[in-house]
Amino acid sequence: MSITPEEVADDVRRLIVSAEPKRWDDTQESWLARIAWKLGMDAGRIKRLFYREVRNVPSHEHRTIEMRVAAIEERQNRRQELLNETSRLVEASDSTAAACTLYLARAAHTLASWAEGETKE
Repeated sequence: MSITPEEVADDVRRLIVSAEPKRWDDTQESWLARIAWKLGMDAGRIKRLFYREVRNVPSHEHRTIEMRVAAIEERQNRRQELLNETSRLVEASDSTAAACTLYLARAAHTLASWAEGETKE
């Protein structure tokens, strides 16, 4: 089964779209320029590929885009993992800080009780 040039063009367009989400304040042009920058490619070439103006996408260009999009996705996944780990550590430190505060409050209460001659906590 062979892949038609149209299927390759569709796949390249899909890859381009997946490289970077479009933000609410983006114009089509600014979004495609940012994608081109991220992929390390010419903005005009990305625009032509996106609008399917290129009928026969060279296989080396298709593979290059695939590899660069995969690298972008890998970086995004690593960034998300780091954010999740940071969030987990912050939550853990918050609960540790709360436990320490409670412990210190109890210790202060105990010391105050001892100072008054009481031995109960």
